[in-house]
Amino acid sequence: MQDFQELRDDEMCPCGSGKTYGECCRKKRIRYGISDGSLVRLIEMTDEAEEALEQAKSLFQEYYGRDPEQDEYVFGFLPVYNDRFRIDMVRAMQKMKLPEDRIYAYYKTDGILPSSENMNQYSDKDLEEFKARCREYREATEGELQNPASILQYVKYANEYLEDRLRYVTEALTACLNNFIRRHSKELKICEFEMKTELDYCMFSALKTIKTLESINTLREDNLPECIYALGRGIFENYMFLCAVNQEEGFFQKKLFPRVDEENYRFGVRQDGSVNYRQIIHKKTGKKQAGEVKNSELLEYLPYSEDREIFQVFYSKACQYVHVDVLSAKSYFAVVDPYDEVNPALVAELIISVIAVMLLDQLRKNSSVEDQFREDAGYLCGKLNEILKICLEMVESDPEHQNAVLELLVRRIEAGGE
Repeated sequence: MQDFQELRDDEMCPCGSGKTYGECCRKKRIRYGISDGSLVRLIEMTDEAEEALEQAKSLFQEYYGRDPEQDEYVFGFLPVYNDRFRIDMVRAMQKMKLPEDRIYAYYKTDGILPSSENMNQYSDKDLEEFKARCREYREATEGELQNPASILQYVKYANEYLEDRLRYVTEALTACLNNFIRRHSKELKICEFEMKTELDYCMFSALKTIKTLESINTLREDNLPECIYALGRGIFENYMFLCAVNQEEGFFQKKLFPRVDEENYRFGVRQDGSVNYRQIIHKKTGKKQAGEVKNSELLEYLPYSEDREIFQVFYSKACQYVHVDVLSAKSYFAVVDPYDEVNPALVAELIISVIAVMLLDQLRKNSSVEDQFREDAGYLCGKLNEILKICLEMVESDPEHQNAVLELLVRRIEAGGE
């Protein structure tokens, strides 16, 4: 910056400390001056920063096959949406068990994180603000939980409680579903699987749910609530199919099994020669039938009125994250203050956990399930629903961030327990 003209020592420091430039930032690794008629702040680069810059330039050249221009921003690979970089830093520091007051101050000061090695990079005003934010967090969160709690205290305790309880719920659900497969397969190790009976379908439903819950746990750790809702839709669909299988005798044999019964059925073929998975044809009789079961048909089998409401409120919303729906765009770009509301990824996982318990409850009611498992799973469903109801009511108590699904799921738990 060739035209940079540094401020005089006797001028007031632009950082806002109230001191002169010579007695404030001039003593640090910070330089203030005028360039092109504008005030400019320069910070001396550390060796680590220079190394990171060179790595970014190298990546730029590797990805685009050219060197960046002199004024071209080379850190463009970093996300500029959702305040993602700063929030990812917050999550990383939390995993490292850094003091929460310092993490909070880092976020609220837009990235200030002083240490013994970088103190000279921050102005006195920056350091005062950082200390004030640390003090603000400690005063708001230390001591017993107040009634009413401050938003900082509420978010802190709600996140900790949800994370602990949802971990237990996921572990219990996974263990029970694994136990269901073990008890009913009669095998120590399943090497090959063929779906022939209604019980086989139930085991498939159980394993599909296990894998979905495992994926949701990873997505929650990566703070991706939209993807959790997209995956969670599959668990609700699974639940709807189990309701149909349980309530209509022969539903599996008539409407699901033909899709995998290659001995007696085949899929239709379109005029262009492609497979039509929406049509199934009996090989001997030539009789045609629908190859898919529509949601409108499955809705008729749902045992509770709340289930239909869940379909309208939750399922429709989740579909927006599965399909390329412009209605979901605002949610994808939304910025969430991690200290102003409960972690949205935890809320998403909570909602899906309730639906997963609904699925387990429906699974245990299938006529092919052993009596002892039906009783065991029923006990677990009741226990998990008690935990989840408390979690739902805790999140629902935040008047500033309401979610219509939460109150609906509370009613669903109550209806299922009657």
